[in-house]
Amino acid sequence: MDIEEPKTSALETLTQRHSSQISANDDELLALQGRLDLEEPKTSALESLTQSHSLQISSNDDELLALQGRLDLEEPKTSALESLNQSHSSQISSNDDDL
Repeated sequence: MDIEEPKTSALETLTQRHSSQISANDDELLALQGRLDLEEPKTSALESLTQSHSLQISSNDDELLALQGRLDLEEPKTSALESLNQSHSSQISSNDDDL
């Protein structure tokens, strides 16, 4: 049995070190789980907010396209009215000179 005692002692020492390491790992896992428990609700809230912002951006894009279409229709009218106004102003000025 004397031959087995050093082996047994080495195994006991190794087991003790492993038990200590397992205990330290357990503590670290608990700490990480606590941090994860704090971060998960934040992540979920940010995902929800991102989704609502994405929907709002999409809606805004649709509105911008509609407004651009209306602007494309109105700009030529505005230009034509400005030209007409300018020619009428010249005509009115000419008429004033005639009076």
